[in-house]
Amino acid sequence: MTHYSQSEIVFELAFRYSITVLSVACPCALGLATPTAVMVATGNVYDSDCVGAASGILIKGGEPLELARKVRTIVFDKTGTITKGKPSVIDKQIFIEDDDHLTLDRMLAIAATAESGSEHPLALAIQNECKQKFRTEQKGQCLDFKATWGYGLFARVTGIDCLIPESDTQRSYTVLIGNREWMVRHNLNVSDRIDRAMSIHEQDGHTAVLVGIDNKLVGMFAIADEIKPTAPLTIFALQSLGLHTILLTGDNIK
Repeated sequence: MTHYSQSEIVFELAFRYSITVLSVACPCALGLATPTAVMVATGNVYDSDCVGAASGILIKGGEPLELARKVRTIVFDKTGTITKGKPSVIDKQIFIEDDDHLTLDRMLAIAATAESGSEHPLALAIQNECKQKFRTEQKGQCLDFKATWGYGLFARVTGIDCLIPESDTQRSYTVLIGNREWMVRHNLNVSDRIDRAMSIHEQDGHTAVLVGIDNKLVGMFAIADEIKPTAPLTIFALQSLGLHTILLTGDNIK
């Protein structure tokens, strides 16, 4: 026969009474459990007790959290989500051989100046490459900048003599930077040679960015972004749960 102390008997009796009161007041235990769980999961991002925010997951209230159980497909952005969001230039090529004026360094100076109007991670990669090459934060002047989502940008560039010597300091360049479709839209031919050069990098998961200057397709930057260490395991875990995963990127189908 088990013997209980007086304090244990009192605690057990009090616990039974509290459960009875809770059951009468809240017939459904979830009446308290659900709001508490939602509050902990979706609390303020600055609250250290908030499980979601502490893990870098922001949930806009209880309804999205409840609907999450119905999710069958998850679409991921690439840059900054699957990758670290800090791409860098790993290769640059120039395609024209009959223009002694337009060198790789000049193409870099012109492209970086044109990209100074953009905050896209790929644009920042080209700007950082320029900064490392010329060891300065200075760039030329970017005029008439216009970016078209999913394709590329148009700009006029002048004043690059702060980066590389120019015989005519007032010279202006018309610049196009973007993908194949962007060049074709502006009547610049993407030859088989250029397409092969791009495909070599694209097959390795790199982004190939074409550069057109003064109505000529002159070169290419190959840009790579390191995959987050946790990304492969996350994708594997989601697929193991029977979820369909999709990578949404404007780079290329490969």
